Amino acid sequence: MKSPKFVIPSVLAILFLAGLFALHAQQNVSIQSPNPNQVEAGGPISIHITFDKPLPEGAYARVEISPENVTQWIPLSTGDPDDASRTAFTAKGVLPANSVPGKWVFRNVWLFLPGSVQGQSLGHNNATFQVKGKEFPIPSKAEITVTK
Repeated sequence: MKSPKFVIPSVLAILFLAGLFALHAQQNVSIQSPNPNQVEAGGPISIHITFDKPLPEGAYARVEISPENVTQWIPLSTGDPDDASRTAFTAKGVLPANSVPGKWVFRNVWLFLPGSVQGQSLGHNNATFQVKGKEFPIPSKAEITVTK
């Protein structure tokens, strides 16, 4: 019979590995923008999301996109599923007219289970797309003074 000092670490290791496998299985999300080189600042964007398992009734996803080099995070949420399988969803929105032009990335995909106000991260995606728009200066520093 094993000593108790070996049983607890073994059980914890097994639970940890099981958790990693379960989390990995939930992260199989593919994101595609139908016309990645045609996204205009101020224009509509549509992102197709395919999950590895059906989402339960009432669940939805939120995709966060932003320019690669600056912080202008834009959240896009899904609505009803695209088909009866409940694995295909589309997130739609409109980019701000003053969106930073250039290469944009998918920052994160969040799963919101029914009734939840906190999302579960399904991970990052390496997909990118280009936003076309007018260049504008972005401040890189600020000076602060204290006044009476």
